[in-house]
Amino acid sequence: MPTRRLLGWMVAIHTPNPRGPAAALLMQGAAYLSASTRICGCEKGAFLSNELLAHRFAKAMAPIMQKRHGAATELEVVRVERYDRASHDDLPVSQRLKA
Repeated sequence: MPTRRLLGWMVAIHTPNPRGPAAALLMQGAAYLSASTRICGCEKGAFLSNELLAHRFAKAMAPIMQKRHGAATELEVVRVERYDRASHDDLPVSQRLKA
């Protein structure tokens, strides 16, 4: 059975002063935001079908991440190709942005 390929967008997080449980991911440059705004690896990161939604998510979460991880923390929207996902995470992220 062929593997299904999905294209989408994710929000990567970069900080010069990684600390806490996600420090290893941050130091490796492999840290992304999950739909529940936690730092995680690529496999659990919020995978979005829409670039605009990804930018809205990054903009809304930037102040929160800067408060948690320092003012120099940056969020970057990146285009990714995934083979291990059955769908996108648009609904939970949209609901979080409305709350």
